[in-house]
Amino acid sequence: MGNNSNTWQHRTGTDEERFGLLDDPKRLKYRKAPVFIEPVGSLPDRELIAVGLTCGVGSLLVGAKQLGYKVTGNFEWRDYYRYMPLTTKKSTFTENFPGAFIARGTRDIPKDLMPGRIDFAAGHPECGRYSSLSHSVTKGTYKETRKGDVSDIPLFLKLIALLRPRFFLMDDLPESFVPMPISEYIKLLPDYDLFPEWISNWGYGNIQKRRTRMFMVGSLKKEKFVFRAGEEVHERTLKDEIKDLIKFDQDDIANHANVDLDYRPGRYVNLRSYGDHPSWREIRDSNQNWRQNLRYYTPDGEVKIRPGTFSPDWEGFCPVLSGGFNPVHPLRRLPLSIRERARIQGFPDDFIFYSDEDGPYRQIWEPYNSDGQRGIKQTGKAMPIQFGRFVADQVKHHIEGKGFKVTGRRLAGENEKVSKAKLSFCTLSGYADQDKACRSCWLTSKCEIYKANHK
Repeated sequence: MGNNSNTWQHRTGTDEERFGLLDDPKRLKYRKAPVFIEPVGSLPDRELIAVGLTCGVGSLLVGAKQLGYKVTGNFEWRDYYRYMPLTTKKSTFTENFPGAFIARGTRDIPKDLMPGRIDFAAGHPECGRYSSLSHSVTKGTYKETRKGDVSDIPLFLKLIALLRPRFFLMDDLPESFVPMPISEYIKLLPDYDLFPEWISNWGYGNIQKRRTRMFMVGSLKKEKFVFRAGEEVHERTLKDEIKDLIKFDQDDIANHANVDLDYRPGRYVNLRSYGDHPSWREIRDSNQNWRQNLRYYTPDGEVKIRPGTFSPDWEGFCPVLSGGFNPVHPLRRLPLSIRERARIQGFPDDFIFYSDEDGPYRQIWEPYNSDGQRGIKQTGKAMPIQFGRFVADQVKHHIEGKGFKVTGRRLAGENEKVSKAKLSFCTLSGYADQDKACRSCWLTSKCEIYKANHK
């Protein structure tokens, strides 16, 4: 398809060309997703400075903002995160981070807005092709080609090399180390200590118990910083997070719209038989077991399942939210609202999403039309805010020279690819404070460097 395609997987050339950073800003696709959106209001008067690099709506920066960082902007090439409705002229990122810009890339902002000193940068490059739920990984001819595509991680790392933040946080999945091993990170960022970590978001207070991810924590070597984990067991449930949203009669709550019961969503075809196309009312009243993946019928009458489609337990943890599917509420048996999804991800209620033309206080929505799907993407592809806050807080304490108490505990079992990356970093680069890094590492029993230094 060449470079006229809007889909980066089908484009060729440099990273900038593949991800559309050099596309003509006058292209029609930028009408509702401008390449640069000006700040709304003024930046707060704060000492610590944070910026987003492929940070979506800013989920990994919410904690930094709460902790007193001055969030100055976000470089985000994905159009649906820069969406600005023609009716409201409001962008999710700029409305929630006063005084901050959002731009497609560094070429798109005025020079006087380019961040100078950056204390903390955070973002989450594309990870879909590394997920077991991704079409690119599990189905068809894409299985090897797209799974082996390094995606926009190099783009993220090039921004780190250009802007040189003192500390950064990147989210992705362990499979990304297959096309891009840690040695490539070291080549691009030779002045950084890198901490590949296998992190349980649940262990930092989120209710999505299986949302375990690879996070890369980075710091300039001169900082002599060592990341330390701090996971804890908790008993928060879905009920604890969204019980007050059970009804749709709160006009003052943004992003909490109901659905049209007579609408027939395309995502639930063939639910009861092949050719079945039920309405939301019929879906709600069906005898479907929502605590398991949805079943559907093939033309031959065979029953199959749709992976990743079961719904949460009201008094238990929540399945992982995605950017493509929206589970139903376990009591209402209708789709979770955007506000409920946001609560699950850890967003405060004053974080408002501008994902459709009717605005955040609309009364009726449809999750699977274009506007509704954008809201699903903005919330599902966001990262839970709790771990981002934990890292931003640990960084803040380090900068201020203060002690930071952590449990040192890890609830997630070991991941082979993440462990290999961590051991490889010690061999190929090593940490500025190697002894402290070794004492904070969970791989001491396997590490030859540790054994050599602690005979």
